[in-house]
Amino acid sequence: MRSQQEGNGARSSYAMVFTSALFLSISGILVHHLTEIYPFPPMILAFCCNFFFSVFLLFILELYYPFLMEIRRRDLGYLMTYGFLLAVFDIPQTASVAINGTAIVILLGWWFLDTERHGRLNPWTTLLFTFGFASLFLLAFNLLE
Repeated sequence: MRSQQEGNGARSSYAMVFTSALFLSISGILVHHLTEIYPFPPMILAFCCNFFFSVFLLFILELYYPFLMEIRRRDLGYLMTYGFLLAVFDIPQTASVAINGTAIVILLGWWFLDTERHGRLNPWTTLLFTFGFASLFLLAFNLLE
């Protein structure tokens, strides 16, 4: 049986996944609108979305939860790998949204937010650094193009 603490963590994780799905769905509409009105290349738009989200999350976490900004050096490889995967998946997703207006929402859910498997990182810390590293990878992809 699950303990009360595990049950609360599960509810919190589900709420976070469903909230992110809602924001991703809304962002799909905005991305399609931006690509129809302005001729943004999808890779630049993917970079901008990841960059502004990570800056916004950095501001909120630094302002209200500065202890979540602390990570260990051994977690950097894990966070960089997720950032790279997010960047690689963001390019075709943003291109798909630009072409046909529908978002392909990828929910990594439990595996992504399973902080016990990866050094007990807070899910918000994981999201911040994943989107931050994805922004850096997308910037590099855009500069290499």
